[in-house]
Amino acid sequence: MSLACEVLLESDEPAMLDTIDSFLEAAADRIDRTRKGRVWNLWIDERPIHVEVVDQPPSIGLSSACDDAHDDSVLRRLAKGLATACGGLALEPPK
Repeated sequence: MSLACEVLLESDEPAMLDTIDSFLEAAADRIDRTRKGRVWNLWIDERPIHVEVVDQPPSIGLSSACDDAHDDSVLRRLAKGLATACGGLALEPPK
């Protein structure tokens, strides 16, 4: 089972997407961008993380293919950092 969490945003305007991209670029060991700047596949500590911005409601979905404590920690850290950078609200992954 994979882990997932969400960051609620006020908007998904281009400036917000630029902020998200800059944050992820700094956080990731490796990053692949797809789908017109709304989807990223990143690797942190050799772990794959999928990030996607959806428009209704504006939010960032984060998921990890693995579900151990390290992956949980990475997702929580990313969600908290993105919420701070974007002025959003990080929702904790379910336990």
